[in-house]
Amino acid sequence: MKPLKSSTKDSNVFPEEMDIRVPRGASAPRQGHDLDIVEEQNVNLHFREGEGMAVRTIQPKDLSGPKPEVIVDFIFDEGLFFIAIQNINDLPAYKVSMRFKPGFKGVEGKKRVSELPLFRNIEFLAPRKEIRTFLDTSAAYFRRREPTLITAQISYEDEAGRKYSRTIRHDLSIYAELGYIRRTEGNE
Repeated sequence: MKPLKSSTKDSNVFPEEMDIRVPRGASAPRQGHDLDIVEEQNVNLHFREGEGMAVRTIQPKDLSGPKPEVIVDFIFDEGLFFIAIQNINDLPAYKVSMRFKPGFKGVEGKKRVSELPLFRNIEFLAPRKEIRTFLDTSAAYFRRREPTLITAQISYEDEAGRKYSRTIRHDLSIYAELGYIRRTEGNE
């Protein structure tokens, strides 16, 4: 079989749509090895005949079906800040990692919370699961003038190995002027 020629410069990266031109009479991709390579790239093949050429158009497969959805949220609760990693869907997420820009400290300024191993790799995050870690008291966080505009870049995979990423921007300054009452034991 003659190799297929792509109309893109990098055959390892599939754009939204790509035509592969094969001279008439040349072997087309068939079910099996040739097509499996394309299917691994999450694409659909569409065939049409052109003048002197058979044109195969590659388009991404529809990935709008069920997929894991992982978010990172900053939670304000009675003057305390927490960071929560949540899989908000009904499918598990794999190889979950996140980066924060800019980085920030917590726990009275003693710990670089944004660089905890928790944020580098979670091999498996069950459906509807939340992992929560303490960041700091809001008073201590704002007193140290830690960043209030924080961007979280989250990457993860589904069970089939398809990769997803999302960016969430947080503005912690909305909590700076909130009043709160700290409960003590026995005052419920």
